[in-house]
Amino acid sequence: MRIRKLILMDYLARGSVGHNQAYSLAVANEAALGGMNVEIWCPVNCSIKSRYAKKIFSEMKPFGRLRLIKQIWERAIEFRSILSRPEFTQDDLILFHTVFHPFFVSLSLALFGIKLRSKVVVIMRRGLKDKYRTALPAIIQETASWLMTIPFVFWLNRVVGIGLATDSDLIRDELSKAGLKGVFTLPIPHTRIPVRSDEKGKPVIGYLGGGRVEKGFDFLPDVAALALKSNNQTKFIFQTYIEANYFDSPDMKEAKEKLLELAHQHPKSFKLTEASLSYPAYERLMRQCSIILLPYRAELYGKGTSGILAEAVAMGKWVVVPANTWMSAQKQKYDKIVVFDSEKPESIARAILECEALDGKIDKKRVTEQIKGWHAFHNPESYISILRCKVENDDSTQYPS
Repeated sequence: MRIRKLILMDYLARGSVGHNQAYSLAVANEAALGGMNVEIWCPVNCSIKSRYAKKIFSEMKPFGRLRLIKQIWERAIEFRSILSRPEFTQDDLILFHTVFHPFFVSLSLALFGIKLRSKVVVIMRRGLKDKYRTALPAIIQETASWLMTIPFVFWLNRVVGIGLATDSDLIRDELSKAGLKGVFTLPIPHTRIPVRSDEKGKPVIGYLGGGRVEKGFDFLPDVAALALKSNNQTKFIFQTYIEANYFDSPDMKEAKEKLLELAHQHPKSFKLTEASLSYPAYERLMRQCSIILLPYRAELYGKGTSGILAEAVAMGKWVVVPANTWMSAQKQKYDKIVVFDSEKPESIARAILECEALDGKIDKKRVTEQIKGWHAFHNPESYISILRCKVENDDSTQYPS
């Protein structure tokens, strides 16, 4: 069997930018080069620019907790209608590459009582017990996450025959040990061949991505103040874009106000970008940084991967990451990662100072080889090759017959 058509179900995409779209485009372009028919199915309010894009899903809207319950049912009805289409065949592969816990409830409801016509693979970017919010008491949060994930994932994989993949070895091991079948690891596809650096003096500390609680955006004002106190020549490039309607991110506005005040006090030290960035603009800013700051909360980010880290490594940047995460585990593959061991601004600031202290001592030849090895795996060619091998040839993964 050979995959005839690949449909990337990017149902969470919105706007025209972001790693969702970068992921879809990287995979779609490579799959097309390999002879597949490719389509990216996205919501009507997604303005992704690609000949592969088809606006199939209903509008992606902000949600609160009550709306989330309604949205689970709405998605289930939509998924059922889409996955029941008669044009699908066993030579088609439907790929969901970005999903959250409620997705598994919706997909289970959608597939109850129907027979799939095509192969379906879901890429799990979060572990079975990873958390999402800090606003709920821990016991309620953990129970809700368990109920919305584990029973449905098991039913989909073991009974329905849905294939499971991940881009995190930690998640793969967790899923396999839990008894799920045929779980395999894919690369992060939207890294590019290392490009020139546009660093202008050091250190230049960058925070790029959405201002969200799980990404530690609220740590930034105190971290920046401490870094400036240690070295008043430090520069900062921070993206301060907050998408609060889509994410439960309390206290982010207050953190943004503190950053704006700090930038007002030190205008030569800060470059704040308050808008959502196009992918080229995002890459241009990353090239200007010497240190990429990922002050993420380990208990929320869990075993999940980071596209920003993957790209930072490909560019040869220093990266500051939290302990006990997939990100910190990558230090075995790339020497320019420094780990902070507590979610306190002081610990994060010390990690920045460690990057500066080690910069002149690092084995540059070794790092160059590590970057080559990193990009040899994390690229779209490798992604499609592994996906084809597993889906077309691997009998250990259950698929509908």
